Amino acid sequence: MSASIAAPRAERNRASTTLAASLLALPPVAFLVVAFAVPMAIVFLLAVRRPEGFTLQHLVAFFATAAGRTMVANTIAYGVGTGIICCVLGFPLGYVISRAGPRTQVVLIVLTFLPLCTSVIIKGFAITLLLKSNGIVNSALMAFGIVDAPVRLIFTEVALFVGSVNVFLPFAVLPVYAVLAERGRDLEDAAATLGCSPAFALFRIVLPLARPGLLAAFSIVAAQAMSAYVVPTLLIGDRFRVLSRGAYDAYILHDPVGASVAALVLLVTALGIVSLANRFAGTRRAVA
Repeated sequence: MSASIAAPRAERNRASTTLAASLLALPPVAFLVVAFAVPMAIVFLLAVRRPEGFTLQHLVAFFATAAGRTMVANTIAYGVGTGIICCVLGFPLGYVISRAGPRTQVVLIVLTFLPLCTSVIIKGFAITLLLKSNGIVNSALMAFGIVDAPVRLIFTEVALFVGSVNVFLPFAVLPVYAVLAERGRDLEDAAATLGCSPAFALFRIVLPLARPGLLAAFSIVAAQAMSAYVVPTLLIGDRFRVLSRGAYDAYILHDPVGASVAALVLLVTALGIVSLANRFAGTRRAVA
């Protein structure tokens, strides 16, 4: 008798819990629909619709121009390159933070994410001050006798990637730290007990454990870099045109269709890069 009474009660509790969770999720979902889904639907319609109906003519015309293909190639190279560099630099820092003591962890995490409190525009101007002809970097190079005259660094690919890594690196550190901190160091201690060298433990134990964090770090950084506008504009300008700059320029020139096409291509390109990274990680996991 008690079991027959408890079962409906459990069902009611589950239903009330589901309803409460749905109500809690309703405000952020509504915000995403209004702030993202609806604008992207408008962009999609502008890019593929004409008065006589749906068409791919705008997209075909975009890829038919050398400028359009160059923007796509630059955007992919910029996003992938920034993602790889941030993963390479973020993995050691994330590993060190995950293995540090509690107080040291707090200090390192604060130092890692403190730059996020500074505006991207301020960071961009700071990089220009460092890399300009009479900046700190060129002054140091000439003081040490490495070069005789200032080297052009600003408005180059070097400045673009240096500034981008400065902006996006914290977003690569957090996923790696979170994954390694959750796994602990028991496997590393066991490997050391069995006589494994630190290098063997790093490459055969730590790196495989950190793979989900590295994948998340690459996806986050690459997607943000590919959609960035301020950093490429400040640090390299028109020498390296990306899709975000193309969309902005078309909008300023009162060309909503051109801006929508560039934005749609940017979205599809970013989703494609992230999907390929996930598929690559899944293939490596299956092989392993």
